[in-house]
Amino acid sequence: GIFKIRAKINGEYFYYRRHQDVEIPVHPGVSLHLNTHGALAMGGFDFVGVCESEFQKQVVFNAYHYCQTQSTKFAKNTPIDLSSYGTGLPKNNFQGMPKCNIFVFVVSHESGAKIKMKERGLWETYFSPPLVKEWKNKSVIIETTPTPDWTISERHFPIPGLAIASGGHMGIVDYDGFWIHANSYYVCKTIELGFVGRPTEILRERE
Repeated sequence: GIFKIRAKINGEYFYYRRHQDVEIPVHPGVSLHLNTHGALAMGGFDFVGVCESEFQKQVVFNAYHYCQTQSTKFAKNTPIDLSSYGTGLPKNNFQGMPKCNIFVFVVSHESGAKIKMKERGLWETYFSPPLVKEWKNKSVIIETTPTPDWTISERHFPIPGLAIASGGHMGIVDYDGFWIHANSYYVCKTIELGFVGRPTEILRERE
């Protein structure tokens, strides 16, 4: 990532800076450190990310489109039809269920990487997108067609287009270090890479 940008226009220098610094919330029992990757603290460096592949660029573009329109497509109480992404889905079309993982699933698909659904059910088999806990589990493969798959990143810093998870929530890293995600009501951006004060737990990337 790039921490500061200077541009010379008509003989004058201009600097890119964040509109505001960020104070990391304090929560009981949570230990945060300034060296946690993605933590943006007061007085910290400004952050601008750089994509490393066309796929990452497309993921950010598609995620931001939903954010820009404050889309309610992935709201908790909004049913969503994923019939074009697979078969044997739950009959309720995920109504009343959190859809942050479905947001990442759809954005990945729209960007050219169709994520393979996971088989569920004990008595009646059905399929659904990978859950947040599966994205966070290093032993779980998030398969895509075509390859490469989404794999756990060993980076110590975020770049745009990576999938990120913290606690039971997930989203996509944007260019400015914010992450784009679907909350219970609409798609928006969160100013820090930890969610509600928790540090980032995983970053997955796809070239």
